[in-house]
Formats: sequence, C-alpha cells, structure tokens
Amino acid sequence: MNEEERRDILTDLAEVQAPGGAADTDGTGDHEGGNELQMIGMAFQKMTGRVGRQQQRLTTLVAQLQEALRTKTAYMALQRDLQIASRVQRSFLPGERFEAPGVKIQAAMHPAKEVGGDFYDFFLLDENRIGVVVGDVAGKGVPASMFMAVTRTVIRATARQVEYGPGECLRVVNDTLVEATGGDMFVTVFYGVYDVRDGSFVYANGGHNPPVLVTRDGVQRIPLTGGVALAMFDGLTYEEGLVTVPPGCKLFLYTDGVPESANLAEEEYGYERMEEILRQSADRSTGDTLFDDITMVALDRNTAKDRIAVRRFSLRNNRADLPRIAEEIRAFAESGGIGGSVAEHLQQALEETMVNAIDDRLSAVSEYEITVRATLDAGVAEVTVEDDGGAYDPMEEPSERDRDLGMEPGGTAGLGEGLMRRSLVDEVSYMRVGERNRLVMRKRVDT
Repeated sequence: MNEEERRDILTDLAEVQAPGGAADTDGTGDHEGGNELQMIGMAFQKMTGRVGRQQQRLTTLVAQLQEALRTKTAYMALQRDLQIASRVQRSFLPGERFEAPGVKIQAAMHPAKEVGGDFYDFFLLDENRIGVVVGDVAGKGVPASMFMAVTRTVIRATARQVEYGPGECLRVVNDTLVEATGGDMFVTVFYGVYDVRDGSFVYANGGHNPPVLVTRDGVQRIPLTGGVALAMFDGLTYEEGLVTVPPGCKLFLYTDGVPESANLAEEEYGYERMEEILRQSADRSTGDTLFDDITMVALDRNTAKDRIAVRRFSLRNNRADLPRIAEEIRAFAESGGIGGSVAEHLQQALEETMVNAIDDRLSAVSEYEITVRATLDAGVAEVTVEDDGGAYDPMEEPSERDRDLGMEPGGTAGLGEGLMRRSLVDEVSYMRVGERNRLVMRKRVDT
C-alpha cells in the first residue's frame, strides 16, 4: 500500500471520530444514531474499496513480476543458446593463425551479434597450394550463421576437387546452394588459391569486396573479375584473375563491415581510411561500435630471411643415386620458397661434391652412406655433407676428374674454391669431427 492510500484511509477514520462526525457521541453534534451508523458504514465502504483496489494492484504487480522473471529466465536461456551457437559457428572455422614455408596467414572475426554471417577459411590443397576464402551471408543472427556453415562446407569440399580452379569452384558451389535453398538467401564470396612457390594468387569473386595488396610502394586493390553473389541464380560463371604477392608483402581480404565500421562519433572508416591504416600498419582503433560483422584475413608472403626449412636425406657412394639430388634439392627449395636459380646452384654444387666423393675418396668402398642436411635460416641456405671416409681437404687442388667436369679450368683451386669462384655457393668450410668429414656449403638467398 502506497503512502497516498494509507493517508486516505486514515482521513476516513478521522472523519468518523471528529466532533460532529459520524461517531460524535459527546453531544456537540446533531446527528441521530441512525445517521451515525450510516456515516460509519460509508467510511468503511470507502476503506474497503481502497483496500480492494490496492489488492488488485498488488495482484497485477505480482503477475508482472512473475512475467518479468519468466522473461529474464527465457532471455538467459536464449543467451546461453546463442553462446553455444557462437561456439559451434567458430568450430566450423580454422584457427586464427596458419603458417607454412614462405607464408603466414592471420585472421580475425568479430560478429555484430553473438552469431553472424561472416566467415573465413584457409586450407591446404596440396603441398604447395593454399585455398583462402572470405564470405558474407546477407543477414545476421542464427539463420545467417547456419547458411554460413553450409556455404563454408560446400566450398571446402568442392575446392578440393583436383580439376576445380577458383572460378569453376564458385560455379559449382553456386548451383549447389541455389538447389539447396531455392534462392531465399545469398552470400558474397571471394576465393583464391595461393602458391607458396612463386607467390601467385589465382582468384574468383562472387560479388565480394576486392582484396587489397599491401606492398612497399603502397596499397592497391586487386583487379575485379566480376561475378554475382552466390545462391541467387543458377547457371552463372565466374572469371578468374591472377596477382602475385611479392616477398615481404601482404594480401588483405575483408568483409564490408571493415570499411563500414563506425567510431563513437558515428564516423565510418571508409575505404580510404582502411587503406591508409594498412599502409601505416597501424592497429584498429578502440571504442568502435559494430553495426555489421567484421572479418579480416591477412596473407603475408615472408621474405627469405623470415623463412625456415630443413631437409635431411642419405645417398650411397654410387652414381645411380645422383638423380636423387635434383629431387631432394627441388623439394627443399619449394619448402623454403627458394628461387629457381639459387636451387640450381645448390643442386650443381652438391652434385659436384658427390661426384668428387664417389669417384675419388670413396670409390674403393663397396657400399657407403653419405648424409646430407639442407637448411634455410635467416636468409642463408646451408648444405652439410658428412661421411666416415678418410680425412681430406676440399680446398686442395682438384683431381683430374674434377677438371674434366669443368670445375676449375686453370686447375689451381680445390673443390671448395672452385664452387665459390663460379658463384655456385658463397662459402665453403671443412672440418674433421672425430672420424667423420663435414663439408658445409652456404649461399645467401635473395629476398
């Protein structure tokens, strides 16, 4: 009962007790007994009405509180469901970091709500190629997240078909989604295939924002190839484009939530500001309001000094094993992103080293194992050759067989110096470690 109701009831009671009132029994009033009872009855009738109305208000309030409690409970249950949905959605996506020889990929996704329609993906197609996807489903919330999961699954499964490039992949995915959804929803998708060997990036676009290439000379959007969003119409085709990511440069993929995100003053970043931030490599500002989902993927082609690669293999003291050198060095070069000319020089240097060991030092041994370890670290390729043969000095004058191979026309330099003089390697060193010979050849790798 509120203060006003309490005051009205007390006023009614006071009127009954007041001189001349309904309960005036001291002779000061003129009321007769019947009239006094009537006044008292009227006062209590007023009080009964007020108490009844108050009871009704209390009943209504209790009902409202109960409904609020049910609403809060339902809201909390909904929040739990959305949190579960968010975890499920993220479980469909890869981690936020991926590294392979010659490349590093980082991603970030910030839904405007608990769940959204943005997504990204990257996956190995083979030992040299990586598929990279960014997409944006029209709409937000649970329906968009469900359609996102379907789209991502279909893209990944289709992309791994050997015969499908990015354009053909999007064509097949589009027809599949149209058949599954009847055109009720659509999604913009950008899909590209990055080759770690040469930094090439073949791509196709389904109505998505074009990525930008961040180089030492600035930021530029890669050429558009056209293409309509997926799941709208069947029978569409998607053209392919090609861009090369230079060493030390980045490819930045994103959804429209990035340039359209606003700060507290409701000022949008815009494409120009986004590109300026990328140019300066600055962090995204804090205090931003997310009116749309935001997803970003940065593909960074490492420079040679950032790459690390290791390959070990063994060879017999037999010329029949020499062809394996080309295979092993090629595999090593590809894993470390080493250019063709450097790989050829390393291959030739190792072949000549092996010929020297097989034909001269180890020819009398029926079966002998020579171990090779190739590494790339801090921009230097290093090839170490070890064997258990007799001690020798590779800086001594080469054998007649070495001269026949053209290692040193003048015949005044040993194996190591001959390799360096012809720029096959930059440095050669030798040491006897216990009962083993260790020859190390080093060559700087261009960035």
